[in-house]
Amino acid sequence: MTVSATGPNIPRAQTAITSENGSYRIANLPPGIYALTFELSGFRTVVLQGLRVNVGAALEQNVGLEIGQLAESVNVVAESPVVDTTSNEVGTTFDKDWVANAPSRRFGFYDLVAMAPGSVKGGDGGTSERRTMSYGSSFDENAFQLDGVNVTDNFFSEGFSEPNPDTIDEVEVLSLGAPAEYGNLMGAVYNIVTKQGTNQFHGDASYFFQSQDLTSNNTKDVKFPNEKFADACADDPNARCPWTRGKYNETTAQLGGPILKDRLWFFGSYGHQKDLFTRVGVNSKLPGSGVDTKKDRVLVKATWQMTPSQRLVGNFHRDQSPRNGGYLFNAAPSTAWTRTQKAPTPGVAYTATLSNRTLLDVRYSGFYGGVTGYPSDPSQPLNQPRIYNGATGPNIPRAQTAITSENGSYRIANLPPGIYALTLSTRISPAESCTGTATCARHSAMRRRLAISARSSTTASGLAIA
Repeated sequence: MTVSATGPNIPRAQTAITSENGSYRIANLPPGIYALTFELSGFRTVVLQGLRVNVGAALEQNVGLEIGQLAESVNVVAESPVVDTTSNEVGTTFDKDWVANAPSRRFGFYDLVAMAPGSVKGGDGGTSERRTMSYGSSFDENAFQLDGVNVTDNFFSEGFSEPNPDTIDEVEVLSLGAPAEYGNLMGAVYNIVTKQGTNQFHGDASYFFQSQDLTSNNTKDVKFPNEKFADACADDPNARCPWTRGKYNETTAQLGGPILKDRLWFFGSYGHQKDLFTRVGVNSKLPGSGVDTKKDRVLVKATWQMTPSQRLVGNFHRDQSPRNGGYLFNAAPSTAWTRTQKAPTPGVAYTATLSNRTLLDVRYSGFYGGVTGYPSDPSQPLNQPRIYNGATGPNIPRAQTAITSENGSYRIANLPPGIYALTLSTRISPAESCTGTATCARHSAMRRRLAISARSSTTASGLAIA
């Protein structure tokens, strides 16, 4: 019996011949909607339509053919099963329709994967938004895949490449029970598959905009137990400094189509995003006080169907995101830090179906991450230690900070009795010579959180060694 799969995401029908016991396998299908056709001389042809194949999933379809005339056929509109009975994995798959309509901030795929059941994001902004936990695992136990390329940052265990949300075709989140092929992880696997070209030309463009007039103030008239306003300015406690939106706009454009119909397709995308805001407690009128992030993201992909059983896919993704960290209400402006990240991500994949049981998959891929950090104020030396400590709690309006002495000792006095979190952190940025560049700045940070209880004592002190 001949089994054929057709769909808009493959250049031509993918076929397989059933074995003696009737089993068949059509492997390496991109995510999408397909139709299966079962044909055998002397029997009625059966066509199953509307079958959705998700990334990483195995869809089993069994049919029985009846004796009939050669021109007879049976068309069945099938429904994909809710539960995959062939796998014990616990996970979620978001298709392109869900991705296109999901209410997210469009900062990257982190907003999408955090919506999976059992997942929670570490926070918004900075490195915290890249730290997603799943079913109690730590953020540094996850793995990130982009079109089959492992883009997990080996240092922070975060996703290094951030594709434009409009290029995402499907997102697979394997929360528990990930296959052994991923290995060396206790958390979740986040598998991002980008769009590809088809036999028809398709394109779209989008523009997103937000201003201060469209941003609400959720700290207005909010006071701490000591009657101090939550958004009091750090440089003037009598003034108010709420979270302020400076500018947000994003433009994306995508185009895909055939180069050679049924043989060679292309897809390309470009996205530019600018996000400028000022944190609570920071005067937005001060030059350089805002967090200013720019993201330029490019994706190109080519799909070549060499033969009905052989396919070659090449892709290249690059994102560049300079980020001015802006001011903190509990740190001196001289500590403002700028970070620039570049992440070119190339990949080439050759796949061939050798038999119903054998699939050859050869890949060359990787990402080349470059991060540069330096003071936002060029007049600040790269080798200047910037050490600050802070105690936060419900009984004080904002973090109480102290600068350590030469021997590392510090003292935070006049704390009301209560429960506090003590943060000890250091930021040291020595300049070092780098191969291929004149100088570079590397940022190292050490943070340690400690819960303390101040019952009768009103002082927190200790020794902090960086």
